[in-house]
Order: sequence, then structure tokens, then C-alpha cells
Amino acid sequence: MNKKILMLISLLSLLVILAGCAPTLGPEPEVLAEDFTLAESSTGFMPEGQVLGGSSPYYIEFNEADFNTALATQELVILNFYANWCPSCKAEDKEIRDAFREGNLSDTVVVFRTSFRDSDTSEFEKSLAEEYQVITQGTKIIFVNGVQVEKTPQHFSKEQYVELFSSY
Repeated sequence: MNKKILMLISLLSLLVILAGCAPTLGPEPEVLAEDFTLAESSTGFMPEGQVLGGSSPYYIEFNEADFNTALATQELVILNFYANWCPSCKAEDKEIRDAFREGNLSDTVVVFRTSFRDSDTSEFEKSLAEEYQVITQGTKIIFVNGVQVEKTPQHFSKEQYVELFSSY
């Protein structure tokens, strides 16, 4: 009898956990098209990939070339492992965009929206997740001057992003 109760509790716990990260069935949140005038950073960094926010500093869709260049030239680089099916990732994506709208940010900051276990994930992004032992979407890897200084699964608010960006 105890084994059945434990199995039932385990199954219910698993369902609760999975429900929090399940894809939403409703409409996609509205993403406003933004017009960015791209500017070269003081370090000469100019992204080749799709810019999601900012003009310098940048919030950009991950691509290997920009990542390698940013690591070599930018003071603060953040990999934000994002899943297109994850409601909390979509909410945080809005927080990041709002932080870039705040302005007065250092032009040596680059945030990459890095796909994680979704339909957009490239082989290189899979290898990055393995290399940095990322096990869940929403994880951020933070680099300062090309060196990893933090890894956190915590979701950040707009205010936390602004504070982080402003410190560099």
C-alpha cells in the first residue's frame, strides 16, 4: 500500500512540474516590431545576426560568429537559454527587451537569446548547453571579459537586467 501511495505522489509531483513548463495553447504573446538603428560599439562589435533589442548594446538571436566575436571584444556577454515553448522564457524575453528600452546602458553588453531544446535549437547551441551543463531553459551563463563568472537558472526581472547591465 505504501508503494502505491508513493508512486501516486511521485506521479502527481511530476505532472505539476511538467505543467509549469508545458507549451501554452493560447495565442502567442504579441511581439512588437522595433526599428533599431544599429551602431557599432566602442569595441567595434557590430552583430551579423538578428537584433531583438537595443542598438548598442545588443540583445540578439544567437549565432556562433557573433558569440565568438562578442566573447573576444565585449565586457559583458550573457547567454540566455530560451525555449520557444516555455511561458516563463517568453515572459523573461519581454523583461530583457524592456531593460534594453531603459537606455543608458554600456555599449559593451551583449545578450544572446540561445535556443534550448526547442524547434529552433542548432547543433552548436546543443553543444553549448552540454559544455556549460545547462539542464533547464531560463539558465543564464554570464561572461565578463570572456571568462565565465556565473551560471544561474534564476529568471531575472527588467530591473535586475538593468542593474546588471549598468554595472558594466
